[in-house]
Amino acid sequence: MSATLPHKLDPWRAVHLGAAFVGSVTLAQMSRLVVGAEGPTQYAPRFERDETRQAIALGRVAMALRLRCECCLGKGLILRGFADRIGLGASGE
Repeated sequence: MSATLPHKLDPWRAVHLGAAFVGSVTLAQMSRLVVGAEGPTQYAPRFERDETRQAIALGRVAMALRLRCECCLGKGLILRGFADRIGLGASGE
C-alpha cells in the first residue's frame, strides 16, 4: 500500500500491480468539488481483478461537510462516506 495517491494514475497498470492507496487530502485542495468542508477527506482506492477476471477499481471516501440547515438556517456538520466498485472497460486491454 502506498500512503499517497499519485498525481496521475494508469488504472490498467494499477490493476496489474494490485495497487492500493490510503491517505487523506484537504478539501481546500479540491476547490472544484465542494465548498464548506471540515477537516481532511479520507480515501482508499484499490485496483484488482474480480472473480471473473474483470479489471475493477474499488474505493472508499469519507468526509465531513458543513451545511446550513434549511429549516433553522443554523450550521450543522454532516459526516458522509461512500464505497464504490467500478469495472474498467475492455478497450484498455
